[in-house]
Amino acid sequence: MLTPSPSLASEAYLIHPAPLRERPSAAGRSVLDLPRRSTVHILETQGGWTRVETLGLRQGWLPRQLLDVPPSHGADLRPADPASAHLAFDGHRRASNHALILNLALGREQAELYGVSENREPAAGIARRMGVPDGNIHFPDPSSLTLEEIRGAFAALEARIGEGDRIFIHLSGNGTLAQDGRTCSEALMTRAGEPLFASELTRYLNSLAEHSQGVFVLIDAGRRPTTGALPGRRFLPAPGKLACTHATHHFDSQFPNSHLQLILATHPGQPAFDGPIDGHATRAIYQCLTAPPQDNFSLIPDGHDLVACARGLTSAATLQVAGNGALAPAPSLPPTQRHTASPGEMEALLNKLHAQRDSRRPLRVRWQRSANGGHALSLPGESRGHLYVLGLAPEGVQLLHPEQAGQAKLTPGALIDLPDNAPSRLLVLLSDAPRQLHRAGFRPRGTTLYVPAEHTSLHPFVIEMVLGDVDRNCLFSETRHLGAERRIACSSAYRGTFVILEDPKTSR
Repeated sequence: MLTPSPSLASEAYLIHPAPLRERPSAAGRSVLDLPRRSTVHILETQGGWTRVETLGLRQGWLPRQLLDVPPSHGADLRPADPASAHLAFDGHRRASNHALILNLALGREQAELYGVSENREPAAGIARRMGVPDGNIHFPDPSSLTLEEIRGAFAALEARIGEGDRIFIHLSGNGTLAQDGRTCSEALMTRAGEPLFASELTRYLNSLAEHSQGVFVLIDAGRRPTTGALPGRRFLPAPGKLACTHATHHFDSQFPNSHLQLILATHPGQPAFDGPIDGHATRAIYQCLTAPPQDNFSLIPDGHDLVACARGLTSAATLQVAGNGALAPAPSLPPTQRHTASPGEMEALLNKLHAQRDSRRPLRVRWQRSANGGHALSLPGESRGHLYVLGLAPEGVQLLHPEQAGQAKLTPGALIDLPDNAPSRLLVLLSDAPRQLHRAGFRPRGTTLYVPAEHTSLHPFVIEMVLGDVDRNCLFSETRHLGAERRIACSSAYRGTFVILEDPKTSR
């Protein structure tokens, strides 16, 4: 019996290439071969199959598990996720987001690594909350993850990403201490007993961060052995002459790139956890992204917020954040509170918006007097993009420029006049692509626009300012396949700086 789908005519796209079949069976005749990322419209479901219509108006059946469905329709086509009852939201998934999930220890290490096989699903859940579509979540076969295979996985990831993409990398396995030349170094032990040294991992991560908008890494491994006999400590001694005891090179030692964030299950010299079952770090971070606590959770949760949340959910408060902890892995999480944001929360909101900027491109803004003696801002003539000047007012976030939609595009060398009631501290953002003011929730107040200070009103504002365009061409197109003009139009990146009006020399 056919069951009409509640998400009638909703869109989905293919995770992998597949034939469109005449009937809901693998034995059904192929109507059309569909490539990966083909967009289809969902018509109805039957068992493990979904009847769809292609953009070319051809109808047929596809296996349900091959379809990636927008979050509002996801429950119709995939098994229920218990955590989704708390937040019916899977992030703004877009093809410019990628994930690599590496399970480094199976087989003979299973006794020492109880719990690692349980990390795959919560790790994939973290990726989805960060806006990674299922088709961009890569799980190399754990049974073949030699050191060379791991190197190949990182090379393949770097080949897939485009300028300004966002990346999530999850590594679960046994930590070890091993001799890297003359240095005793932290490492992850592969299934074949080969150490992936901290120095090599650092090179891969810094290389990815050079071209991305953000690289977010979670390492769920122990960093020293324990004296207990229970499994689950995620640590194996290095073999033979490679073994050492006092590491001087750590996973969190060298991360100069401000677009890189690393969360580790533990601090240096500690086991993953003291209990008999581990994997707590992965599951705790996943829970914080799916069912965060109802209080003290930021409007833009960054790495520090996630670690603090995860510590509160585990029996051992050992998680650590390294690199740029101010980056927000999932800036589109719905708010957990419904009250009016306090002045301190509003100040933190502007600070966190500033922290998500593209720090590789500093923004220079100069304060000066306008022709009528008021406040004005000027930018260097070579500046290009769409300009937004934000400040805080008692009612919420005030937009001081542009005065209305469609006026944000910066005219090189233009002087930006500010209203007389402009607050003294301003956040100036210059985005590659325009932001939609109505979608951000701005409303008129006198001669300016503002977003109310309620958490629910600020949520669409955060999504629009941080993530930018949600046009389907941007959501479903990988950055590396876009032309230069379209790549800028789909970019979520922005430059940013604070300006204090009283002192023209304090722009930074």
